[in-house]
Amino acid sequence: MKALAVDPEGSQAKATLVEDRAVLRTRRLTTEGSHEFTPVLPRFSTALREVLRNSGVESLAVA
Repeated sequence: MKALAVDPEGSQAKATLVEDRAVLRTRRLTTEGSHEFTPVLPRFSTALREVLRNSGVESLAVA
């Protein structure tokens, strides 16, 4: 099974595509300057879409 994950790490975050226990693709993004989670959500969405596009996975194939 493939899944998308977001891992916030303070001033950076990772948007990751995982299959079973293997990381297929990761995109790092900056969250610097944002002290709240809500303003960063559009950046997460964009990063996750990039991860999918760059890995050739259709979004319907991801849980």
